[in-house]
Amino acid sequence: MDKTVIGLFQSQTQVDLLRDALYNEGIPADTLSIIGRRVKLENATSNPNAQSQIYRQVISTGEFNNGRYQNVEQVSNELAGHGIREDLTSTYANKIFEGKIGVVLRVNEDQARVASGRFRNAGAKYVKLL
Repeated sequence: MDKTVIGLFQSQTQVDLLRDALYNEGIPADTLSIIGRRVKLENATSNPNAQSQIYRQVISTGEFNNGRYQNVEQVSNELAGHGIREDLTSTYANKIFEGKIGVVLRVNEDQARVASGRFRNAGAKYVKLL
C-alpha cells in the first residue's frame, strides 16, 4: 500500500540534500512533487525522458498569473490533488505561500518510513507520514 510523506523546507539546498539522500536509498527523484516559491523551475527527474514537470512555483497574490498559483486556495487544491487530507492542506498551503518549500512523496510503505527519516535529516519541518 502506498503512503505519502510530506514536509516543509526552508531552502532549495535542503531539498537538494533530500533528493540526493532519497536517490541513495533507491527512491527516484521523479517520485517527488515539490511546491514552493523559491524552487527552481526545472524538470529534474531521474528519467530524462519523463514527461512530468516535478517542480511548481508559488507566487504572491500581487503578481501576474502566468499559469502559476495566485492564492493559498490554489496551493491547497494542489496539495489535495496529491492526496493530502483536507485538515492538513491549509496549514501546509499557508506555510508554502509564506515562502517555505513543500515536498510530497508517494511511495510504498517501506520506502515511506525510510523517506520520512531522510526528510528530517535534510531539515524538514512538519514531516507527516500519511
